[in-house]
Amino acid sequence: KACKTILADTVIVTVNPLPIANISGGGNICEGFTTNLLFDYPVGTPPFNTFFTDGVNPGLDSIKSGSNNYSLTISPIAPFTYNYTLDSVIDANGCIASSLNGLSSVTVFETPVVNFSASDTNNCPPLTTTLNNLTPAKFLGTSVWDLGNGTVTNDTNPATIVYNKAQSYSISLTVTSPQGCINTESKPNFLTVYPFPTADFSWPTPVTLLDPLVRLTNTSAGDAYSWWEIYDSKGNLIDTSTNQSPAKTFPSEDTGSYRIKLLVKTMYLCPDSIEQILKIEGIFEIYAPNTFTPNGDGVNDDFLPVLIGEQVTSYELYIFNRWGQQIFHSTNKNQPWDGTFNGETAKADIYLYRVSVRSKYNAEKKVITGQLRLMK
Repeated sequence: KACKTILADTVIVTVNPLPIANISGGGNICEGFTTNLLFDYPVGTPPFNTFFTDGVNPGLDSIKSGSNNYSLTISPIAPFTYNYTLDSVIDANGCIASSLNGLSSVTVFETPVVNFSASDTNNCPPLTTTLNNLTPAKFLGTSVWDLGNGTVTNDTNPATIVYNKAQSYSISLTVTSPQGCINTESKPNFLTVYPFPTADFSWPTPVTLLDPLVRLTNTSAGDAYSWWEIYDSKGNLIDTSTNQSPAKTFPSEDTGSYRIKLLVKTMYLCPDSIEQILKIEGIFEIYAPNTFTPNGDGVNDDFLPVLIGEQVTSYELYIFNRWGQQIFHSTNKNQPWDGTFNGETAKADIYLYRVSVRSKYNAEKKVITGQLRLMK
């Protein structure tokens, strides 16, 4: 009788579902900014090895997601529209996704290329200039200018601007494109207003006919160049000079007033000027000796006051003895007293003199008196 053996076993087979993957997110960004791609795995066992493409660059990018949701931060470099799609997904069981869904579109907009110029960037006060927005038209959404003087304006091209204060001004322009991308161009010390010098000069006073040589001293501040002009009382230009502090000899024959003009400029040619009137004053002095010896030896034989300065229009010389008797009188400034009285030599004694003079330029009479010793 034959025996029959029956063998039995159990095999467990697990059938894993095929992964399903979705991609979303993205949007519009400006150069240099980031956005997020969102990966969603509603079916499948993590981790998921995911391969995707941006639709522009060759090859595939990949990520490994340890959960059923994953966010990837991206920052595309070049301005373009990138369409991100899934290429393949493999889960932890090695199952390849049968359903790949979604599209993430990312558009990168250009950053505005901002630039500007000015019709004049440096000058003496006031600096009048027009700022020109050189930003290409495709970037011009809104413009904001900081003019460096406390003024902010939204004009695309500001009107003519006047800067009065001597200093440097930093200018900036911020442009927002129609897509909302922002860029700023700043130019430190872009505008410079140079200061004016302060013209001034002086000379030693008084200036007289006795010494009509005058040194003009330039006391200006901030100057680099000097130009002098001298005019007579009739307004005629009689002299010029480019010396810093020139010397001028004025006519000594007559008093008068002279208009002196000094024009100075800085190294940036900012000017200032000043005018002053220089008056040549008449001077008149009378000197009289206190002793003379009328003895005929040819030395100090006469008494004659010395007149220095202005032209004389009237002259009188009186000599009195100690009792007040007039013993000499002359209206000729060149006529001395020879020490005689009534044709005879006066005795040795102390005499009094009185000199009275009027000059051409001064109607006031000038009188001096003094003692005179006659010696033999």
